[in-house]
Amino acid sequence: MTDYLISHFQPRKPNIQDAHTDRAGENSGVQQFGNRAYCVQIFRQRVSTADELKKLVIYIIINKLEGQLKLSSVANYLCLSERTVTRRLNNCDLKYRDIIEEVKFYLSVKYLLASPVNIAEIARMVGYANPSNFCKAFKRWSGVTPLKYRILNRQL
Repeated sequence: MTDYLISHFQPRKPNIQDAHTDRAGENSGVQQFGNRAYCVQIFRQRVSTADELKKLVIYIIINKLEGQLKLSSVANYLCLSERTVTRRLNNCDLKYRDIIEEVKFYLSVKYLLASPVNIAEIARMVGYANPSNFCKAFKRWSGVTPLKYRILNRQL
């Protein structure tokens, strides 16, 4: 799960502002998605691959919706109903919830490595009301706690 995001969305030097800016063409692997009409066209095509749809949804969430994680936000951006978006993802054996988990992990890593913001604040920034739930999810994703991840990766 995490290999996909790390390989396709790995920032050069993480920066909290990166998640809120349009990085099309800058190591994102999705430079063609910068145009909204193109995004809608890809999503409506019946021949889109699962990988292409996944990249598109991740790109929209991170770069166009400023990290808003709701399915309704993605559907509104694409001018489609939530049901249509869900159906298209299901046709490619994708689950919106799984994509959101990957985005949360990606954003968590960026925030952990980019700044000295505390874990509770990072948890809130990625959509967790309770920091302990965030720590459990992060450990499930990476195998280590957020604090240990920060310490291990800052030394590199």
